[in-house]
Amino acid sequence: MKLKKIIINQSEQWLYINGNPSKPILFIVHGGPGNSFLPWVHRYDEILLNDFLVIHWDQRNSGKSFSLDLDRKSLTLNQFQNDLIQVLSEIYNEFSKPINLIGHSWGSLLCLTTFKDLKHIASYIGVG
Repeated sequence: MKLKKIIINQSEQWLYINGNPSKPILFIVHGGPGNSFLPWVHRYDEILLNDFLVIHWDQRNSGKSFSLDLDRKSLTLNQFQNDLIQVLSEIYNEFSKPINLIGHSWGSLLCLTTFKDLKHIASYIGVG
């Protein structure tokens, strides 16, 4: 398990990376906004780790990426879409392989409304 700080569009954000880097990537976009999955990853990641390198993203102002200093005017759908595009590029640049994407609730909306700009996506699953 590795926590990795990244700077996305002038915002400090965090990734939780777990598993074998030689396996396919499963990138999970949480619901909310503001509802980090990190407190619950131990409940379901274990099964996923058999087949995937699992990456969770604490989105802008969620979970470990929360900041009292963040301008609340930056909490727009457009900003989250731009963040998603940049995060996926960072992941692709680090691992050099296509990304399997899961969007949960708000994360599903975020993924679906950003799809036209998403590169490097192998598959997509929408949940809830």
